Amino acid sequence: MANKNAPMGVVFDLDGTLYLGETVIPGAPGAVADLRARGARLRFVTNNPRKSREAYAAKLTQLGIPAAAEEVLTSSNLMVRYIQRSTPATWGSLLVVGETQLQQELQAAGFELTRQAPAGTVVVSFDTTLTYQVLTQAFLALRGQARFIATNPDVYCPTPEGGLPDAGALIAALKAATGRSPEMIVGKPSDFLASELLQEFGLPADRILVIGDRPETDVVLGRRMGVRSLLVETGANKPARLPRQYLPDARLDSITSLTGYLDRIGWGER
Repeated sequence: MANKNAPMGVVFDLDGTLYLGETVIPGAPGAVADLRARGARLRFVTNNPRKSREAYAAKLTQLGIPAAAEEVLTSSNLMVRYIQRSTPATWGSLLVVGETQLQQELQAAGFELTRQAPAGTVVVSFDTTLTYQVLTQAFLALRGQARFIATNPDVYCPTPEGGLPDAGALIAALKAATGRSPEMIVGKPSDFLASELLQEFGLPADRILVIGDRPETDVVLGRRMGVRSLLVETGANKPARLPRQYLPDARLDSITSLTGYLDRIGWGER
């Protein structure tokens, strides 16, 4: 049994795990508060790049889950980190298939953005403002010498109306047209993100837990970090059976069951 007094770190997915759209999942505020009472270090991680860390922290707080911007990681924030840590001068000008938030974060970090080919790098993201002209310029840049990176692999974003095409769908379109795949997708479940989280926590792997609703991103992230993963059944995926590579360490009907689970495995004292 784990040392009940040892520090622990918990990675939370957001939509589908702590809230659905604009509605908090019942029991989520209490479960997060219980973790803080146990002394856990928390990170709230989303592949959705359309809002800032501050905006996600504010949303969580308004839903009864107090959070600081420093505890939030988005795929747009991760994109900035990745380019900064990978010899920034080699990326050249960035042609961004993405919304204002991502563009602003890249510009604030000092990167040059362009709206047309040629470009040093094509950055593909979730983009509900996409035009055919932008897609064409990305296509032309990738037919040239541009590098290819993306924020997240999700093919759709769940919504109450049924969903929206996400970055993965745009990646697939460009791959079909150019025959090229991204050299890096920085969001869940990337090795880059796994490394960032392990470094931020600074804890042994057996004291870290990943909680989410998507086996292909949240569970796989836990596997790549070498830590325990929990799958909650309140979000996008509720399959009765999962392939071996997507099997979590445990499945919970909702985040409400987290406190009992932590007690069973002996994690933390309140």
